Amino acid sequence: MGGIIGGLYSIGCTTAEIESLATNANWDNLLSDTPPRGMQPYLERINSGRYQVALRMRGFVPSIPSGLVSGQKIMMMLTELSYSYSAMESFDNLPIPFRCVAVDLITGNEVVLNQGSLAKAMRSTMSVPTIFHPVDYGDSLLIDGGVLNNFPTDIVRRMGADIIIGLNLKFSVRGADSYDNLLDVLDRTTEIPRQARLQNNITEADIYIESDVSALSVTDFSSDKIPEIIAQGRKASEANLDNLVKLRNIIRNSCVDLSEEAATRCDTTLIEDVILSTNSLFKPRLVRQLFPFARGDLYDSTRVAEAVRGIRANPRIKNIRHRVIPTGANTVNIHIDYDMKSRPVLYNILIEGSTSYDFKFLTKVLGVKPGDRFDPDFIRVRIDELYSLGYFDKIYYEVSRVNDTSVALIINFKEKPTRRLYIGMRYDEYHELVGMVGLQLMPFYVTGLRFETELQFAGLTRYLAKFSYLSRSLSYPAYPYAIVKHKDIGLNIYDEFGEKTARYNDRSTLIGLGLGIFPDKSSNLEFEYNVELMDVSAEIASADIRDLIGDFDDVLSKYDIKLDIDRLDNVLLPRDGLKLTVLAELSYEKMGSEHTYQKLDIRGDYYYTLGRHTMRLAGTHKRGWNEFPIYKWYYLGGPDEFVGWNYSKFSGNRFNSVRAEYRYEHKKDIFFKFILNAAFDYSLGFPEYRQSGPLLTGVGIGVKFTSLVGPLEIMVGNGDENLFEPGKRQNLFYFTAGYKF
Repeated sequence: MGGIIGGLYSIGCTTAEIESLATNANWDNLLSDTPPRGMQPYLERINSGRYQVALRMRGFVPSIPSGLVSGQKIMMMLTELSYSYSAMESFDNLPIPFRCVAVDLITGNEVVLNQGSLAKAMRSTMSVPTIFHPVDYGDSLLIDGGVLNNFPTDIVRRMGADIIIGLNLKFSVRGADSYDNLLDVLDRTTEIPRQARLQNNITEADIYIESDVSALSVTDFSSDKIPEIIAQGRKASEANLDNLVKLRNIIRNSCVDLSEEAATRCDTTLIEDVILSTNSLFKPRLVRQLFPFARGDLYDSTRVAEAVRGIRANPRIKNIRHRVIPTGANTVNIHIDYDMKSRPVLYNILIEGSTSYDFKFLTKVLGVKPGDRFDPDFIRVRIDELYSLGYFDKIYYEVSRVNDTSVALIINFKEKPTRRLYIGMRYDEYHELVGMVGLQLMPFYVTGLRFETELQFAGLTRYLAKFSYLSRSLSYPAYPYAIVKHKDIGLNIYDEFGEKTARYNDRSTLIGLGLGIFPDKSSNLEFEYNVELMDVSAEIASADIRDLIGDFDDVLSKYDIKLDIDRLDNVLLPRDGLKLTVLAELSYEKMGSEHTYQKLDIRGDYYYTLGRHTMRLAGTHKRGWNEFPIYKWYYLGGPDEFVGWNYSKFSGNRFNSVRAEYRYEHKKDIFFKFILNAAFDYSLGFPEYRQSGPLLTGVGIGVKFTSLVGPLEIMVGNGDENLFEPGKRQNLFYFTAGYKF
């Protein structure tokens, strides 16, 4: 953070602006590589919340990434703040000279960054090993300079500093029990080898300030902790107030007030330098013409204020401010920061780092071309759009001035491998532990072809393989696909009194062809013709139940239609948004199917959050018609389907329900829930006692925790025990863990 603060201060950001950035930025979001879910295309968002581990593949061998975070969002933020300093011949030419320190991972040498892209330099110096990906910098691979030199007063002294004020963070000596997480252990391992140099560099400081953050750890980088960290730094500075005042009195002329508000004049005070700072990318020719002061002129606060008012009145200039900084007993620097209302023109566009995607494709998606006005807000949005496609690890831009009116835009890419391996797990009481392994290949021999395969195993078996032919930018709304599915799932059957009477294997293999349509980013509609080969057999059942269930080796030829609208902000812990899923199966004997039946399944969820309070409203409609075979029944129960019932407790061909859920955020990772659901207009059970009876209800209370393996949820439910004894209730305990797949 020292490198970032120093870099921003060097281009004219005030301490108040830097503090505002630190306290108001959404650091959880900035330190995540995941694009906002609302920006992701459908094919990317449906994979979110499904896997604990995502690995790249080198050939067909999994590869562990070089860091947990690639730093895409933080790099874009740094670029927006400093884009006009993206091609500096020397950081000495910044409004305030600047250096930051990195370490070359290849050679192990310290690297002092003193030129080039300021944003890239700041990003390099924050590359904490294993947390952030290293930064490619020419032939070097850079990581955090704090690995070797975390208090670089020696470098500041070599820059020519006469006086050095240094602030260091003090952590208390900790016992073995204190190092209980990855970041604390990592921070300590990088701290040990730099201790000797740290002590030497401390002696280089004229004023040494130590901020005691013993009560905090490196994992406390959150919006609620940052004000505490800043307050502790202010407290440490105030403890050194006497030394700071003495230093001020030495270097400034005590007979004159040189603040901006001052209206006094001192005939002996000279202007040492006039420093112009802007993110406009224009050369400061106009401002220099409007500000009639130069190095060596006599400082006159009244005339300076008048000149600044004249600049502010110019219609081509906006957001001007000036500061007067004493540099000696009788000298000052005048800093003027401003923006230009007009923007330079893009002279040309350069693409670097992309080998799989050509210039035409990338510039089309980005929506930029030579002759356009340079608009950093537009470019940020378009880069976010391109990044959300999932093809790249990093995308960032640099700007190089061509002349007084135009610039070159350089866009840098780092591609993701086209092969990815996904690993996930979940647990519930019914299927117990279920593991999942997925593989995605794109492109696959032909540009635009995408292959996905997924195996779920242990508590159940599901397999999927799907070929899709899509446009790379996903701009074409339709795509053909071929699909293969297999499942083998054990299901329990209960009688009308809630007693388990049978268990059978729901086993089938499906082969299909379909056409998919993307109405928008959040929606997908698929029309599919398939043939499903049923292989259903009872494992355990009484003789009369076995006669009803039997064994089935039916061949079903049918149409499947699926509509999915997913506008949730988060799939694991939604706060806002809508999700609607509609599934229809249409099977006819005239198509060669064993049965003529139709099946419709509709489910909708809506979330709304106000502060710590989240409300969820949900509803389901399930219906089957004609010769609806038993292996196509709906099996209902469990905390996700109907709280208060056992998993698969009730089954039938018609079911309607509503659900209301309240969730309270007690802490960032602890949530309390209350659920009420009710069923009506249902047809449940075997044909001889299938009926629609009184309103069925269930309630539940629970607590949910977020963890590295996904949400952990403990819930107690109460609901109807069976269909034929109204008012007879049962209490159930549920425990679920892991991701959703």
